[in-house]
Amino acid sequence: MSEGNTPAEKPASHGSSGNKHRRPRHGRNKQKKNGKDSNDSNRGPNRNSKNRSRKNKKNNKNGNGRQLFLEIKKLTNEIKPITVNGKVVEDISGSVNDHIHSLIEDKANEESIYLTFMIQPSDPDFPYDLDFLNVSLEIPQTYPKRAPSPTITVLNDEIPKGFSANIEIGFRQIVATVLHNRSAGKGSKKGNESNSDKQEEEIKVVGGNDLLGMMKTLDKYLEKFLSMKRRETVKIVKVIKKYDEDAKAQELEKKRRQEEKKRKKQLEAQAVDEESLKKRNEEVEKFKQRLQDSNLRIFKDNSKATVFKLDLAFQEESFSIEIENSKEITYDKLPVKLTVPKAYLSSLKKPLKLELDMSSQYNLKMMSSLEDQNSQVIFGKLINNMAANFDYMASDVAKINCGDNTNELRSITSQLNEFIENIQKFIGMRADFVKWYEDRKILNKKLLIEQQTDR
Repeated sequence: MSEGNTPAEKPASHGSSGNKHRRPRHGRNKQKKNGKDSNDSNRGPNRNSKNRSRKNKKNNKNGNGRQLFLEIKKLTNEIKPITVNGKVVEDISGSVNDHIHSLIEDKANEESIYLTFMIQPSDPDFPYDLDFLNVSLEIPQTYPKRAPSPTITVLNDEIPKGFSANIEIGFRQIVATVLHNRSAGKGSKKGNESNSDKQEEEIKVVGGNDLLGMMKTLDKYLEKFLSMKRRETVKIVKVIKKYDEDAKAQELEKKRRQEEKKRKKQLEAQAVDEESLKKRNEEVEKFKQRLQDSNLRIFKDNSKATVFKLDLAFQEESFSIEIENSKEITYDKLPVKLTVPKAYLSSLKKPLKLELDMSSQYNLKMMSSLEDQNSQVIFGKLINNMAANFDYMASDVAKINCGDNTNELRSITSQLNEFIENIQKFIGMRADFVKWYEDRKILNKKLLIEQQTDR
């Protein structure tokens, strides 16, 4: 019984005057004794419905949260995420689903759920040179009951922005189709579609009308989205208007953020000292010459940095990582990504950055060879240690390179050599690495002083 019509309906039955209604006085007394006074009976449902309304509002997140969690659980059980809200899966204590459940159940947390996936195209005849589609899926906690809707961001640097936009826009249209199917009742089409509607390109959802269905449909239409001209869109049959408006608002917000990023890049580019930039470019050219046999290639070059991909070779033929209760992992090369900022040699805050190349088939095979979860967690921590400890060394080197004494300049190659020659130290715990690194610095200074004294 709704709150709005309860007061209007009940008093109507008692509104007429007459002896019939005045005579049974004992009847009203009996009702009072039983706690069922006629006025109370009118007010009771109204008061209860208000309480229910308040309770429903209070528990709205929990009610929606269960449906949201079940959809995410179904998705992650079939397509394993790489990160959850920026946290590497291997670093999460407990199961991924338990972690996601805690994020949703946290009443103070209203932020979206972010899942990163590496999706291998399922089509065996996929025509593009793309091993994995790397995407970040944003799922607002208001989904699936209210806007905004889920969106993706394409993270592959090798996909030009225009084509990435096609994939992102295409996914929004997949989401709109799923939501429309839900409102229409299990995706059934109405018989009164116009001929023009039928001629438009329709997206057919793969699987259910849920998050998993969205991602499977993205896989199905990936080739189509990549084959379109930049920023071309696919038309959808009878998409609900409010989702169109949401898509337009999101597109405008995205354009605003892109323009803001563009302005920031221009300001950063202007701030780089020209003389330092010249030295930096000379240093990069030397690096390219010295490591040209290391499968070196430019992955990305923009106003902020140049990102290289290369295969580092070990001093010995291979390097092995032995994990307790698991088989040994043997690397004969180490595919990495190296970032050289434009402000390298001019800003202490812009040192070199090194990370494992997670788009490399070689690295992915190494990770997939670890069968038990415990080994995967340990391996993930070793990778994190490697990147963090290289950052420590590179930040220390930046103090020398950005100083006044140009004779002490540490080259890019020398930093990579120090890393690869001591890789066992770099994958160790932070405290152990820092102690080793600082002790080594002191020893090197002593040796340098002795050499100068001997001269």
